[in-house]
Amino acid sequence: MWFRAVWKWYVDVAHRTIIGFDPRSKNILNPGSCGGSYFEQTCQEYDRLMAYFTPADRAAPEPLGDKGPGPTLCPANSAYQTHVGALRDKLRQKLDENNLTWDDLYGFQLALLPIYPAEELRTRRASLKDRFYNVAPKHSIDNYERTAPPPLADATKYDAALADAIFLQGELSKIETYRPHQEFKRNRITLDLFASLAVTLILYFILGLIAVLALHFSHTKLPVGFPCIVIAMMLGALGAVVSSQRRLQASFDEDASILNTTRYVGSGLGTRLTPVLGSIFAGVLLVLIYSGLFSTAAKLVIPATQQNTEFNQTKSFLSFIISGPDGLLEYAKILVYAFLAGFAERLVPDTLDRLSMNSNK
Repeated sequence: MWFRAVWKWYVDVAHRTIIGFDPRSKNILNPGSCGGSYFEQTCQEYDRLMAYFTPADRAAPEPLGDKGPGPTLCPANSAYQTHVGALRDKLRQKLDENNLTWDDLYGFQLALLPIYPAEELRTRRASLKDRFYNVAPKHSIDNYERTAPPPLADATKYDAALADAIFLQGELSKIETYRPHQEFKRNRITLDLFASLAVTLILYFILGLIAVLALHFSHTKLPVGFPCIVIAMMLGALGAVVSSQRRLQASFDEDASILNTTRYVGSGLGTRLTPVLGSIFAGVLLVLIYSGLFSTAAKLVIPATQQNTEFNQTKSFLSFIISGPDGLLEYAKILVYAFLAGFAERLVPDTLDRLSMNSNK
């Protein structure tokens, strides 16, 4: 019962206090908010663009051309102009009813592009392209460049420039839509990782204290001290969490896709077991070092220039896992290898695989 209460507090209170509410609750644009201000600015942009057209222009069924002095008008006909105006009125009503969303704003910005005059569309494209190159993942930029987008020069046809601007605006809208969800999921996974690490370290610390008390009140000749194997397993858990956090950060940054954002939704249990697996690897590594098998297998796993893995041990196994190796230098090596056992998650499994292959031979 108490575990369920602690877990409910962690999910309902700690999550919201540390990483905030789910982005779904932030999707509504309220009047006076930052998003509401963006919408009002977009409406003003619409009013400014529509001021270029005279009533005769709006009634013209054919694409509009150069009207002499002033900007070259866009080819949007009267039907499309009416459509965008109706969309603006509908979205303004949703804003008054507190139902306007970021999706509505992105759609309205996309609908405005065909109304831009040729000169303004060129500068608008330049701004969209700059933002796209700053926020889009590398593979998206490479795919975009392979399509040979039209240049920003005056000679570019309006239709080609408009198609490029619509694509860039759509891609930016997608990125801005899933980026809050991406950051939320990354923060949630990070919080789960370090919360699991804290619980694991506390449990191992308690086990270490119990072992110290048991040795103190026992009549054995074993040294009394915090067990070396417990320290090693704690370092293994820390190394595993640090490695997972680094891979998580790189994964989201290198592949900022919706698939990458959602693939971690079902990884809750695996994420929370990361420090436990790292500690197990560190404990197994300590046993391999004492047995001398790690030195044999390390020659197949670790480069020759880094094979300083010999440990001279004359102690019993119990004495070794409690007090560690002889000498501070070898003790420091043990701690480094314990951290690496969790950080380099393939170190211990590869070592065991090498030993298994040799035993089969």
